[in-house]
Amino acid sequence: MDEIWKDVPGFEGRYSVSNKGKVKSLNYGNTGQSRNLKPNLKKDGYYDVALADSGK
Repeated sequence: MDEIWKDVPGFEGRYSVSNKGKVKSLNYGNTGQSRNLKPNLKKDGYYDVALADSGK
C-alpha cells in the first residue's frame, strides 16, 4: 500500500499526516525542508506529537 499524505486541518501547509500514522513538518525549523516528527510515548501508553502555530 502506498503512503498517502494529507494536510492536518487547522495546520494546512505546515503539517501533514499519512495513512500510516506518520506526522511531517513541512517547514522544519524554518529551513524549508520537510521532516518526520518523532512521536512521544505518554504514561497512558498512547503516542502524541505536539504541533505549533507561530510558536504556540
